[in-house]
Amino acid sequence: MKKVLVLVGLIFLMAIAGCSGNGSVKESDTVSGGEKAGVENLIIKYATPVSENDYGGQGGFKFKEVLEDISGGKMQVQVFPAGQLGSMREHIEGAQVGSIDVACVVFSAFESFIPETAVLGLPFIYPENYDQLWPIVDEMTAKLQPYFEERGLVLLGISTNGFNQFTSNKPITCLGDFKKITMRVVPSPLLIKQYESWGASVSAIEFAELYLALQQGTVDAQENALMINKNQAYHEVSKYLTISNHSQSFQLLVANKNKMDNLSEKQRELFMEANKANIELQRSLVAKEEQGLIDFFKDYGVKVHYLSDEAKEELREASRPVYEMFAQENEKKQELFNTLEEAVQRLN
Repeated sequence: MKKVLVLVGLIFLMAIAGCSGNGSVKESDTVSGGEKAGVENLIIKYATPVSENDYGGQGGFKFKEVLEDISGGKMQVQVFPAGQLGSMREHIEGAQVGSIDVACVVFSAFESFIPETAVLGLPFIYPENYDQLWPIVDEMTAKLQPYFEERGLVLLGISTNGFNQFTSNKPITCLGDFKKITMRVVPSPLLIKQYESWGASVSAIEFAELYLALQQGTVDAQENALMINKNQAYHEVSKYLTISNHSQSFQLLVANKNKMDNLSEKQRELFMEANKANIELQRSLVAKEEQGLIDFFKDYGVKVHYLSDEAKEELREASRPVYEMFAQENEKKQELFNTLEEAVQRLN
């Protein structure tokens, strides 16, 4: 009897062992408990200099929410907003060396690393209609990708804070008004050329010091997207808001190239799905909230002026030296400018 029981026990154990063979269904291959098939554990650091309430911050938490959900919690995202991991430059450098996996940083901060990105800041050339804008941006993303990969980065996509607008303590209604203005700029040769072409004086001032500079009259004006203008309380130190839509405050989502190369096929698939959700959210928020932000400035007492079509055309003509400065520097930049110009012309 004992031998029979031992034999039955052995058969039972062999049956259990057989269930883990090639023809079996492993626990790791099921979706039970929210776990997805074939996804390995991974932690991703997502960082941005902007606050969690800005579009880049909201997008980061959307990326976290979606990726953790579709990976069944196996791919975890740590979000570091509000410059917790350093300056804009340090975010880019961190993404290059791998101390940051994904960074969302305004495009102008990339110019010293990847000069070709300056094409994204050319004034009065990108369409003001968002439905027309995004296909052009996606085309430029593909064209810029090789320059990022050369520097250890992957350009995941481009979102935006919205169109740049002017806040000032002197009215800006036409090209001639810039002759009376000292404009705050980031230290970008192309941006400095832009304002000099418009007749303005320029002063390079750190972002963290800009509020005080406007308050004390060190500068008369600055440009930023409406959401940033509000969150930085520039309405408290500016009398005027000029709606010019002259350029976009594009934000670039970049990842460490080694990190991306080492993702499994499944991890990469889920990563890109969450990345798409991030970009789509940021793009939708911009279009949705624009008018409400303008109303906020009006309600505060800031005088709002919409730049006329004639004034925009005058400024566009005055910007030609800026286009030439970019395009004539080398063949790569000429090709990028041609791609942009042709894409815009196809809209007409």
